[in-house]
Amino acid sequence: MATARSQFFDELMRAGRAVWQCFKPRKLDYACYGNVVPHVHWHIIPRKVKGPPPWTVSKFAKGKPASPEFRLRLARRLRRYV
Repeated sequence: MATARSQFFDELMRAGRAVWQCFKPRKLDYACYGNVVPHVHWHIIPRKVKGPPPWTVSKFAKGKPASPEFRLRLARRLRRYV
């Protein structure tokens, strides 16, 4: 169990470093969930400004989903840092 946990944490930190290098944020928020369906997943959220987390601000919650093209460009950009 400890090995799997260590490997998972190493992978999480690797992803966080890639997000940090790609977006140059002021800080990163890490959020761990798994309360609806029994599993664990993380959100790594680059933050550029002070203030509440983006999921607590209504203008973010009401945004449109990103287009498939935008998501593909973003994934390609992030892969350069992994």
